[in-house]
Amino acid sequence: MSIAPHVHKLKLKLLRKQIDDDLYVEEYLAHGSYGAVFRVSDRYNRRQLVLKVMHKSSRWEEESTLHYFLSKHPNIVTLHENIELGDYAASLLDYCPGGSLHDMIYARAAYAGDSASIRSAFLQIIDAVDHCHTNYVYHRDLKPLNVLCNEDGSKVFLTDFGLATRDDASHEHSHGTVAYMSPGMFGPMKRVEPIVTYYPECYPEKHWCSTKIAPYSPEANDVWSLGVLFLDLACGDRIWESPNAGDERYRKFSEDPSAFLRSEYPLNDHTRLLLLRIFSPERYRISLKALREEIYSIDGFYLSDYEIASSTPQVQKNAVKYGPWTDLADGDYGRLAGVLHECGVENLPSNSDTDSSTDFVDISLTTPQNEPFHFRSDCIKDEEHPTPYITGLYPSIY
Repeated sequence: MSIAPHVHKLKLKLLRKQIDDDLYVEEYLAHGSYGAVFRVSDRYNRRQLVLKVMHKSSRWEEESTLHYFLSKHPNIVTLHENIELGDYAASLLDYCPGGSLHDMIYARAAYAGDSASIRSAFLQIIDAVDHCHTNYVYHRDLKPLNVLCNEDGSKVFLTDFGLATRDDASHEHSHGTVAYMSPGMFGPMKRVEPIVTYYPECYPEKHWCSTKIAPYSPEANDVWSLGVLFLDLACGDRIWESPNAGDERYRKFSEDPSAFLRSEYPLNDHTRLLLLRIFSPERYRISLKALREEIYSIDGFYLSDYEIASSTPQVQKNAVKYGPWTDLADGDYGRLAGVLHECGVENLPSNSDTDSSTDFVDISLTTPQNEPFHFRSDCIKDEEHPTPYITGLYPSIY
């Protein structure tokens, strides 16, 4: 049941009230689909905490049980205790003064163009997710709004286990935030061998078919979601709104993943190769362990100034908006011209769909998914004999 219609009532009930001997409700912070969040003062321990209020339900019981079980990890928000509030139930959580990762990225540009801070934050998120997976819990709603931060964003903490599951194969499609879902989770799109039932007494020559819906892997879905989240962090951009053929950007990606990434983002070869492995079909998707090793091994995520300067206008736009050229975002075109001149480029490309880094290595699908694929400059694809990576592997629906 949605909490939204009850938020006003909860504000009247809780704000500026003492809810036990030590806890005083200071401020309303926000609400989501199922919970409203308040900042409270723990006067006995002299600390700030968060009170997440929900309807009493099996959903709340399951979420709070899983969260409490996992919250010993340093990158997962600690759940201290549960509290009864009449018709509602509440969980007492650590307060994260930096707010959500979404605000850090889109309101404060805290990580813009900084590979070191991006790597640090993303590795912390991976470690939190790995802790969940090690304990056979799969989050299923990984996104910047469900990651909280300290004051400067140097420490991040995973939260909100309302859609988490212990099932290693799930038929619960379309649970979560659409933009961060894998195609397998987005909807029952995959067909398998139909179930056939015969009615010989009526129509001996006919048969009736129904399609059995294939499950998806919540573990692999979390890895896909991390890929979308990484592009939030590194490029300040949501790569698509929905992982299906109706979304124009996803359709373009599906037609040629390498070309799409290359024409959109100021990311270097190693980083783009890793994204291809994350956004692979489920059976080829990189494992979480290998993903961590690859992120750790990349010195920097971005193209050089020269590569950006001789790339597509969209890459340059994204480099100025959030990537390594953010210091030019104030419209200092004289300085931009100077950067281009230093790179040996006198004018921005006006209408180009290709860039100087078209010699981009394509992923080998024979690479075991649980092994890191460390990028080597000597394995650049020979454009005269291209290896067709995308043929048949990225249909609009799979």
